[in-house]
Amino acid sequence: MKKITLLLSLLVMITFMFSCSKDSTEAPGVSLKSSKVSAPVSADGITPLIIDGANNGGNRTCSEVAAVWGLRSDYFICGDKLDFGDFDSDGSYEFNGEFPEWLDVTVTDGIYVSFTVKNSVENCFKVGAVIVKGSNEANIYYYRNGTLGDSGLASPTNKSGKPAGLSNITFCFVECQPVVLALKMRYNFDPESDVPVSYVVSKGTPVFVTDNWCKKLGINYYPNITAFPVMDWYSNEEVGIATIQPMGSNLIVTVTFNEGIYPIQATSYLYSGTLEYLTAVSDCPPYTGWLKPASTEENVATFIVPF
Repeated sequence: MKKITLLLSLLVMITFMFSCSKDSTEAPGVSLKSSKVSAPVSADGITPLIIDGANNGGNRTCSEVAAVWGLRSDYFICGDKLDFGDFDSDGSYEFNGEFPEWLDVTVTDGIYVSFTVKNSVENCFKVGAVIVKGSNEANIYYYRNGTLGDSGLASPTNKSGKPAGLSNITFCFVECQPVVLALKMRYNFDPESDVPVSYVVSKGTPVFVTDNWCKKLGINYYPNITAFPVMDWYSNEEVGIATIQPMGSNLIVTVTFNEGIYPIQATSYLYSGTLEYLTAVSDCPPYTGWLKPASTEENVATFIVPF
């Protein structure tokens, strides 16, 4: 069985690969003449840019961010520009407005920003860019594929060698489409054996009309759901639960089987994508091309899903 350290290594590697693609200032559409590389780099590896704009005080808009990256002017859903200060004179700093209820924002030491998107049945959003202003300049953190969270964002570094204190922040959102998730996994009762005794499929909405194995395959939509059961194909008995947790630009899908049931990593598969692609074939889908677990540990299998 693979150890959990393998999961962590793979997650770091995936984050690195995505970060390398996202922080390049030479991506198609980026106007280098109107931007310059800045600091600090975020925890997710995003290098900020300082871009030109209409406001001489350094405030920038989501439409100006879109223009620099060659996007449509209405590509982003622009959040409010919220100022950060001691507005109630109680000695502590706060924002002068509210973020969407599905966005958690934390400021550390009056400088560093972290955020997490918590989608629900009612919404599916990612952060496409963050405008972090301090003093008379703003750092633009752009997420090419969108993200559900990051930390270590700050305004540009000033002459002191440190970022200026946060003065205001603007989030530029992108709406995401719910993703279809489905599982087919083989298991046994011996943690040291790779010989399957049976297999499970995800419970959910059935979409296939056939006499083959996929007639019992159920699909589930994230973020409409954050957990779903898995059942033995032959007995229809629920033998485990799959939970979904966002982490940066990935979803972590953890399948926990009942005690004494052990997933087989080499023959376990997770589908993530659109319903149209899943059902594009005339019969059951070719599941061996789906995502395999990043790790299995005892009765738990963990998948890392780019999202």
